[in-house]
Amino acid sequence: MALFFTQSWAWFFFRFDELKELSSNRQSQLEDSLGLHQFFYDIEMEMAWIREHMTLATSEDLGTSLIGVQRLQKRHLVNVFFPK
Repeated sequence: MALFFTQSWAWFFFRFDELKELSSNRQSQLEDSLGLHQFFYDIEMEMAWIREHMTLATSEDLGTSLIGVQRLQKRHLVNVFFPK
């Protein structure tokens, strides 16, 4: 009878160690997946920022008067120092 319980405990610890290893592998896979998703999210945020600012960068509006040029300069400074 004692041998049966010893073998049962040994089997229990063996299975528990296997589960810990599987759990560790799964955690590693999930962390890798999270890193990849975070990378793609960061790329998408950067691309959105580029698309948003591309219209300002490619603007052909140079201003037609001193007041128009000063207005464009002020708008540029606001966008540089206080981005949306």
